[in-house]
Amino acid sequence: MLRTSSLYFRRADKLCDVGEGRLSTEEIRGTSPSERAFRAAYKIAPDGHAIDGAAHETTRSCMFINCWNIGDDESARMWAEYTTSAESIAISTTFERLVRAMPTTELIISRVKYINDTTPRCEFFHTTPFFYKHMRFAFEIEPGAWRKEGDGKIDFVSLSQIKTAIKQLSFEERAELAAWLHGWNDDEWDDQMKRDIASGKLDDVLREVEEDIKAEHTREMP
Repeated sequence: MLRTSSLYFRRADKLCDVGEGRLSTEEIRGTSPSERAFRAAYKIAPDGHAIDGAAHETTRSCMFINCWNIGDDESARMWAEYTTSAESIAISTTFERLVRAMPTTELIISRVKYINDTTPRCEFFHTTPFFYKHMRFAFEIEPGAWRKEGDGKIDFVSLSQIKTAIKQLSFEERAELAAWLHGWNDDEWDDQMKRDIASGKLDDVLREVEEDIKAEHTREMP
């Protein structure tokens, strides 16, 4: 930060916490009341999940994180865990200033929730598992900033640049990219759908769908 006047974002799967952004264990996935309500609202099978586990592991390698500590006083534990010499320094700011310094349209900024092994991590979107960490990290009291793609730097990439870059990927890398995109829920699209449903804009469409289902005018997808 001092050398480049920029914030460093670390890839989620490269952090020391091996559980960073990971899904809950299969035994407790989807067991929270809010998760059950979410599956019911979006008609997800009772034994299914909103996020594909294999695709989410790819998402972890595409998520970059920048973390801070919230507190008015210094933390001896933070100094012990995250410094390497007596010459280390701590940089202080306010949450408001930090937010103003970041391109919020490119980032997700949220307070981290610390949980134990028996508390399921909600899977409303492909990003929500990153809002949780194990209780052993509760001393960090951190707000986090998550960037969904990039190389650790905050910059902007055009669609044409993305297409050019994809053409340069190997077959294996394109397959990995396809798997990640397959598991990516479009947050803005989902938000728009929820607004349209709440406003009644889709009532006629949903009614037609229900009538077609009852009349057996539908068929299985190939």
